[in-house]
Amino acid sequence: MNTIRILLADQYKVSKEILNGIQLTTPQIELVANAVDGHEALRLVQLKRPDIVIFAEKLEQLDGITAAEHLCLLQPDIGVLMIIENENETVQARIRKIGVQGWVSRRDLRTELPAAVHKLVSLLRHSA
Repeated sequence: MNTIRILLADQYKVSKEILNGIQLTTPQIELVANAVDGHEALRLVQLKRPDIVIFAEKLEQLDGITAAEHLCLLQPDIGVLMIIENENETVQARIRKIGVQGWVSRRDLRTELPAAVHKLVSLLRHSA
């Protein structure tokens, strides 16, 4: 696996800014698409064929958890991270159960997202 292709589903610009920063320091990571709702994210998965999808928990139309659940069922080979709104054990248990490989809290996004992406990239590379 050469370049890791990432699709981001989040309506907040800060997530995209962080991923753009990760791309600058890690050239083998490419942000291939950005969706603002769960339906758009699932459509873009088919078009862009990402290796990793990062879903925000709260999305318009189709929430990130439900979209992630669909993706994990239909394409379990794609890595999935979740941006959660707060440290809620019920949410964490649900996303673990559906197959999400990791999550970061929105309030700690700047410090946790780069590490979570690098960890999942490493996991994908070792399983390839």
